[in-house]
Amino acid sequence: MPAAGGTSEQLTTHGGSEPREASDGRTIYYVDKGLRNTFDTVASLKQVPAAGGPEAVVFSGVTPGAWDITNTGIMFLTGDPGLVSTGGTADAVNIHTFADRRSRRIGELQFAVTRIGVSRVFTVSRDGRWALVSHIDSWERDVLVADHFR
Repeated sequence: MPAAGGTSEQLTTHGGSEPREASDGRTIYYVDKGLRNTFDTVASLKQVPAAGGPEAVVFSGVTPGAWDITNTGIMFLTGDPGLVSTGGTADAVNIHTFADRRSRRIGELQFAVTRIGVSRVFTVSRDGRWALVSHIDSWERDVLVADHFR
């Protein structure tokens, strides 16, 4: 549906989630698989013209909730699948540029990205100058036993 109001129009034919509009307003990007309560889902990032038209795969291997759009490309996180990194592979920030349609690593993070209790763990400013990543330093629980509880 247009932001100014009007009639809604179906853009995708096979579903999708996490839609993001390109800066020029002409393209909608989305992932073909939803989160489904796990961060080990790997999806394809797709695009469709905002005015309607054929859907196309941009690239595969993106984790739902761990990508965003900038003016120059799509930034996304890679690392261990699952709720928290197991330390086998460092979480890293990557960019898939619109100009050459190639992906490259920008750098590695100094901590594991926290994927517990949030559906979106990564967001980036449109100019690509800053990013916000979910992280928990400590996760603790207390176990209590209540005898003769009614």
